Amino acid sequence: MHKKSLHLPRKLFHKSMNNFCKRNSEDGTILTEDQIQTLLKNTPFDRDEINEWHREFLNDVPNGRMSKYKLTQFYQSLYPNGKCEKFCKRIFKVYDTDGSGKIDFVEYMLSISITASNDMKQKLALAFKLFDKDNSGTIERQELVEVIQSIYDLTIHEKDFKRRIDVNEFVDEIMEKFDSDKNGHIETEEFLNGCIENPSLAELIIPY
Repeated sequence: MHKKSLHLPRKLFHKSMNNFCKRNSEDGTILTEDQIQTLLKNTPFDRDEINEWHREFLNDVPNGRMSKYKLTQFYQSLYPNGKCEKFCKRIFKVYDTDGSGKIDFVEYMLSISITASNDMKQKLALAFKLFDKDNSGTIERQELVEVIQSIYDLTIHEKDFKRRIDVNEFVDEIMEKFDSDKNGHIETEEFLNGCIENPSLAELIIPY
């Protein structure tokens, strides 16, 4: 069977994210036309939805800067029976791209847009970033263990899992099926192809 090959423009993605942060760094309460255009291009939301999200965001975060505590509260509302702390700590680090200790509106919209998007490539690209904890461009086994455990803690009571397996055994299965060159870690293309070719595994490791 011919395998599809997907390429993630990592440098371009990081450069764009940094530019987003600079655009939104002066005043977190003001939504500029430049920021709206950025979100129109990079999220599934239209202009009216973006403005509505911004109003709701400022209701919860009047200064336009979301703390890790606020993000945790948000995910707790989505997963009331889950344990959110570890997952939110990780996702906060992923989307606080400027390292300010706060998530601004553009960063926030980019983080939640995965949930609403039908673009599987976008979901998988950002999921890879979630697992690549040290930003090395590869996913190591221990990174899989830690992040998958946090996802299970978050979602295990929210989804009707038909199979409940030990996290370490599950990670072994992922490594076996995703690490195609058997070099002990999973590269970007291996992750994308692995998820596409093993949708039942992807469903359990991507919390969107």
